[in-house]
Amino acid sequence: MGYLTELDQLPDYDQISFYNSATQGAPVDGDGKPIFYHEPKSWDAAQNDGERWRFSLAQAAENDPARRNEARYQLAEFLHNQFGVQTMAYYGTFLAVCKMQTEKQAAKPSTTPTLPMQPIDPVLGSWRR
Repeated sequence: MGYLTELDQLPDYDQISFYNSATQGAPVDGDGKPIFYHEPKSWDAAQNDGERWRFSLAQAAENDPARRNEARYQLAEFLHNQFGVQTMAYYGTFLAVCKMQTEKQAAKPSTTPTLPMQPIDPVLGSWRR
């Protein structure tokens, strides 16, 4: 959604991968600030696909006022999916393991090599090595 898709030609199918994407958390810019897709004044003024989507939602609500709440709900659901606390669920386990490893290494310096612990596997529910 952060890119402006060229609409005069179809992208190659191989360029789009919905099923192999990893958890990335909330979208942020180069400075680490969250990326919000603002509603542009027109379709042509949109700077990315997210703004095109926001414009389309606004047009749907404007052209059919009975669907205004539906458009608002879709926006709220999108924002929750992008920025809700559940987006940090994976990172909480990962950060906790990193913190434990750091504290353990700082408390007990050792020359003995150890295997690094990995986060809990969500499928198997056990620690991986």
